[in-house]
Amino acid sequence: MSGTETRMRLALVRAGYRVETQVYVEGVGQVDILIDGWYILELDSKEFHDGTPQQTTDRRRDGNSVIAGYGHDRFMWSQVRYDMDWCLAVVAARISDGRPDRAPIDRISTRRTG
Repeated sequence: MSGTETRMRLALVRAGYRVETQVYVEGVGQVDILIDGWYILELDSKEFHDGTPQQTTDRRRDGNSVIAGYGHDRFMWSQVRYDMDWCLAVVAARISDGRPDRAPIDRISTRRTG
């Protein structure tokens, strides 16, 4: 788990969310953070998410999570580091929208990776 993931996880827990990290989601793969069993947060660094090949892979995973019925957002490390209040506002807005009707909670693997 990266420092960015740790920072976000701690902020989410303090805000009262049920948070899991490094969870394998069927059809998507390993996700950085899963909130309340249906909302995926991916936290990107320039090191691992820069350039067309990785960004193409990231967007495919984003699309797969939507197809599978999960809520999804992606933040850059700098947003987590320097604008946590905004990140938490985005999370709160997504959570207040509610879980998508087709979020397949029973398809989430509890197998942890990494």
